[in-house]
Amino acid sequence: MWFVIIGCVLLVASRLCLPMESPEKRKARALSLVPNFTPVVEHQQPDKALTLMLDPASDRFVLMKGLDELRVFDFEQLVSAETVSDGKSIEKTNRGSQAMGVAVGGALLGPVGMLIGGLSGSKRRHATVKQLSLKLYTNDVHFPVSEIVFFKNSAGLPVDSRPVKQAASQLDEWYAKFLTILHGQRKEHPEPLPVQPVASSAGFGRRRGLLSGN
Repeated sequence: MWFVIIGCVLLVASRLCLPMESPEKRKARALSLVPNFTPVVEHQQPDKALTLMLDPASDRFVLMKGLDELRVFDFEQLVSAETVSDGKSIEKTNRGSQAMGVAVGGALLGPVGMLIGGLSGSKRRHATVKQLSLKLYTNDVHFPVSEIVFFKNSAGLPVDSRPVKQAASQLDEWYAKFLTILHGQRKEHPEPLPVQPVASSAGFGRRRGLLSGN
């Protein structure tokens, strides 16, 4: 019995003595499993539980849960993108359609405009935000909806506070990126150029004669 206990203690101690892999190395190792994917921009949730990465060169985006679980999506799998504040939709855009949200003076307001510019002075002083997030809808039957958090505060902060403004600005930028993906008209096979008719040798001779003054 004592031999078993001592063996377990030695095993645990040996593992503790081994150098632990850094989060950066674990992340790089996980991403290396996705061929031809080099993220250009990324956003990590405040709690670091989820990271959104985008690679326009490969037309793909990746959601990394923790440091190991990866969900890879092609741009063409994206169906809709939506900005959400405290569980309520601010603005939503479907593939091939215009954005649906709050419009003021003919201009559609994004999250920043909706939360700050769209409120009167009195309402702005009392309005608070607990969470701002981006929802992505895809045609993946296993993961059709993914929510990425940009701001979270259980007590709530005023809409014109610096943390909320910064998070809303980041949310605006990422929402715009996915609007570009949704409305991008990329063609797998470009249309062939029209073929110009080729003139006969006789006609070419006559034109050459006119140019030469004959």
